[in-house]
Amino acid sequence: MRTSIFAAVLPALILLVVAPASAQQRGRSWPPPRATMAEVLGDCATARPEELFVVERVVDGDTIWIQRNGEREKLRLLSVDTEEKYVGGNDISASKPSTRFGEQSTGWATGFFLPRTPDEDPMQVGLRFPGGAEARDVYGRLLCHVVTREGIGFNLLLVRMGHSPYFNKYGNSRVAHDAFVAAQTAAQREQRGIWDARTNEGGKRRDYRRLFAWWNARADAIDTFRLRSAAAPLRHVAADDPEGLQRALDAGGEVELLATIDRFFEENDGSWTVLL
Repeated sequence: MRTSIFAAVLPALILLVVAPASAQQRGRSWPPPRATMAEVLGDCATARPEELFVVERVVDGDTIWIQRNGEREKLRLLSVDTEEKYVGGNDISASKPSTRFGEQSTGWATGFFLPRTPDEDPMQVGLRFPGGAEARDVYGRLLCHVVTREGIGFNLLLVRMGHSPYFNKYGNSRVAHDAFVAAQTAAQREQRGIWDARTNEGGKRRDYRRLFAWWNARADAIDTFRLRSAAAPLRHVAADDPEGLQRALDAGGEVELLATIDRFFEENDGSWTVLL
């Protein structure tokens, strides 16, 4: 089986985060007009879930624990990526610094999900999976969309409130791509959260202009692969799909493999091995 590896380069069509001009420069008052909370929730409305699970713990803005089928389950919310809270004073990476707003987003999610008084009942939420199929990340977290009892998509709400960008690094949403784009556009227009130039002022900031170029390039490549795989599943396979790989091997022939390259190794015989 021959592996074809390709890279995509995105043109310089980068969404800029612009610092607010003065009121005189804008010709209008600051802050910009915002939708009401009722309108925001309406933008994030979706079908009500049929099955509900109790939220037990909030790790940060995009990671929570629930009680499901008698076991505790850690969830990683899809299409969102809130800023990092302070963990031992260290940054996860240069592209994911710990920020003040990361702490705020964690507190906001905690207030949203967890009871504030002993008399309050714990919140229950439903889960939604792309294509109805459950999947996990490399840390064993269940990848999903969270929906409140009333039918509010929490992932969408994070983007609409400016607590997260539309995170399409692993492909555009197969559940609500257009809704995520609209939610982010509205949050930017209203300069909420991460789109307010005053957020994290004087502290560490995340470089969304640079990240968007990388995320969009990856999303384009993944969407192209999805189309090819749907048309010829034995010829276009993802590296993290062992069953699909085995079917392709059994069928024989040339296969295009979608993968992230981790590193290369030079072997003793002069050949190279690539770790995907």
